[in-house]
Amino acid sequence: MLLHPTNLAEGYCRTLKLNIDDSNPTKYFICSKFPSCGEHDLSISLNKFNCQCGNPLNRSVMMKNFDNIFVKSCATFIIKDDLTVMPNSMDVTNLSLLQNLGIKSTSSVKEMMVNVTKEKRTHSIERSLFFFCDLERPLIEDFETFYCIDENEIQFPVKLVIRKSDSKLLYALGEHDFANILLSFHASSLGGVVREFGGSFDTLYKSISDLDENRYFVSKVAKDMLVYPKLARHYNDFSQNILSGDGSDGYRCYYRLRKHIEGIGHNQVFITDNFITGEENFKWLWPVCREKHTSDEGYVKGRPKLYGVTDDLTIAPFSPSTLINFINRFETPFEDLKEKGVTIGTKDVTNSCLSILRAALTSTSALTNGLAHFITEVKEEIRNEDN
Repeated sequence: MLLHPTNLAEGYCRTLKLNIDDSNPTKYFICSKFPSCGEHDLSISLNKFNCQCGNPLNRSVMMKNFDNIFVKSCATFIIKDDLTVMPNSMDVTNLSLLQNLGIKSTSSVKEMMVNVTKEKRTHSIERSLFFFCDLERPLIEDFETFYCIDENEIQFPVKLVIRKSDSKLLYALGEHDFANILLSFHASSLGGVVREFGGSFDTLYKSISDLDENRYFVSKVAKDMLVYPKLARHYNDFSQNILSGDGSDGYRCYYRLRKHIEGIGHNQVFITDNFITGEENFKWLWPVCREKHTSDEGYVKGRPKLYGVTDDLTIAPFSPSTLINFINRFETPFEDLKEKGVTIGTKDVTNSCLSILRAALTSTSALTNGLAHFITEVKEEIRNEDN
């Protein structure tokens, strides 16, 4: 789930002419007795589980691809340097467009035809990420945008180890909850990050939001996939992800009965997260995860284990030997170290984790920059001790 995250829009993105995701399609397994089975189990990536009816979940099905993807094929668009997407219409393509772009004379403009390759598309995304997050932008106060555990019960005791000479946060110690929420960054969609942080993608997001869904998008679902990105259904059950939105409603498995089609094969069964027009036979399916852990425990095993997190977000189980390795790595004398125990609770959890994520996208000092408000407190303590 962390190393090979599932994209909820995989069925759409697979048919993109320039799909930068070259990983193998996610595998889905349903009951060998489907559709006669009365259960609703779906296994993702693994075919080692049994259905609740007792039969193996080993019948492979694929996510349905959508040929039309997001926007209507007859629509054309103008994309500005700041990633604003505008419809190519009489309301937009006029003299004021040239004036707004700072063009005073047609002699200063050169028209070029270019082939947009996979490499160029990847490079443009990388370049955009350099200007991704406005670090001065205030953190989000509206918790309704997040999928997270009960705000009233959140308490993350964390110990910070700071180098006094330069106020750098070398590492933090936390229990499994702290490790889980940091690991969940791997499952966060880029669209979810864009929605909350903005930066250079602000104009892209806003311009997409403003486009008429009936005129330019193939469906409302397609537009919502971009404007309100969600995690795949099984991530929301499993993860304390602060950027997962409301979550998907689950998967629908569509099928055609044997009596209607001779020689039916597996290609007559597919899953999707949307209703398909004209298809009446479908079942709701819910992902299963029946290993030693439960969905409440998240990704890592629970207490009493401690996890150490370095400033560049290296996460490792913590032990006395790990402590020695950390101290040797940082080459810092003991007298230059300051320990600070903090409790990240209620509103601080969302703000602190968002701040760490934002810092991770723009620097290699995610903890130092993301938890700067705690470091300020330590500076005050050090100053008082010196006095």
